[in-house]
Amino acid sequence: MRRKLVAVLVVLGALLVMAAQCPFDPDLPDPDPEPTPGTVLFFDDFEVGVDPRLSLTSGNWEAVDGEIHSTTEDASAHVIDGASWVNYEAEVDTRTEEDRPWLIPYRGVAVRANGEQDYVVFYGSTQSMWFWVYRDGVRDDSYHGKVNQPLPDDCNIRVRVVGSHYEAFVNDVLVSQFDYDGPTSGTAGFRLRGNQDNQEAVWFDNFRVTAIE
Repeated sequence: MRRKLVAVLVVLGALLVMAAQCPFDPDLPDPDPEPTPGTVLFFDDFEVGVDPRLSLTSGNWEAVDGEIHSTTEDASAHVIDGASWVNYEAEVDTRTEEDRPWLIPYRGVAVRANGEQDYVVFYGSTQSMWFWVYRDGVRDDSYHGKVNQPLPDDCNIRVRVVGSHYEAFVNDVLVSQFDYDGPTSGTAGFRLRGNQDNQEAVWFDNFRVTAIE
């Protein structure tokens, strides 16, 4: 009996020593924390079709070989469950087919979108210019920051929104920014504003939304 008691005391002593070496840290993160800056809210590379969280809101889209394009002149796609998103970045890789250099369609990234009545979009075209389009549900589209600068045939477009401040980047270079007291939250997506019959030669890939402060 005495031997068993001694063995139990030895085990308890070892446990106490281990606890002293590994004290509880009240600052340890919660194992299931809320989304933080840097968290990817949505990503789709279209390798296996279209993510069901992405709504092909308007137009006629099709995914082919890990990219997506529209077969209609005007088309939009938005993340379904992003209505509560406030501050974030949305980006997409775009390209135009090299054998069709006359392309005119405008390709862009939308943020703070709530249906087709509230949104902010940064658009650019291969031959023409880039600019912002925004709508508040009451007035018609307004345009801001027109610059006679074409987009590269292949490029990444990224839009960052924090509060009422909007910034647009092309291949990680800040190209335009403005302040707009419009929608305070809303989802993200990408859009095509076509012209003539060239919209099928504009492709989108690697659409990502990332939370920021």
